[in-house]
Amino acid sequence: MEINWNAITLIIALLALWVAYADYRRNNLAIIRVRDCACSYAQSVDENARQTFCHFQMIIQNLGIPLHNIHMSLSFSGKDGAGRLSLPLKASERVVAREGQFAKGMITAFAVKSYQLDKFEVTFLAALEDARKQAASLCLYSDGFLVWEYRLDSVWLPVKCFWNRLAGKVNYLAKRQKGTNAQGAPIMQFYTLLPTFMLPSQSVMQLTKYLRKPQ
Repeated sequence: MEINWNAITLIIALLALWVAYADYRRNNLAIIRVRDCACSYAQSVDENARQTFCHFQMIIQNLGIPLHNIHMSLSFSGKDGAGRLSLPLKASERVVAREGQFAKGMITAFAVKSYQLDKFEVTFLAALEDARKQAASLCLYSDGFLVWEYRLDSVWLPVKCFWNRLAGKVNYLAKRQKGTNAQGAPIMQFYTLLPTFMLPSQSVMQLTKYLRKPQ
């Protein structure tokens, strides 16, 4: 069997170009990876007078150039498409303050807890009803300048939502009973056969939907 050295050389050259380009981006651009984004209903003996509240949190990692004095905000247009509204997200209490350098490889979190919002902020967030029509995005600033924007109205969002629904059904069907507990109820083991996409837009909309409900 004759080896096509020209094809192998071309593949190696393309790989080398890709590695060089990736290294160039990491050393010259602001590259942010979303590690986790979730919205949950929480209850704690130390918070909100032990009442249930809604907690939105986004965890990001810096993979590019060092950034300084960062802060994040949720930005979107009005219901009629006019203007641009922006609300800062608070730094998580479990991490250090956002002042100083956000170096390559570092991880940080930004969060919103419903009980910490004042009436104006609740009204502001409740106005976000459609991430696509209102062009919603999460924006990261360094020293007051926009360095990264995560659009919540991605064109791939419907495809990702469809896949997540399909994966959820397949993973649910893969469950197996592993016995019963002391009360005789079955103990189920669940398996993740198909991975799912992380959807920050759904987490943001879950928060705004919660704020629109009478508290």
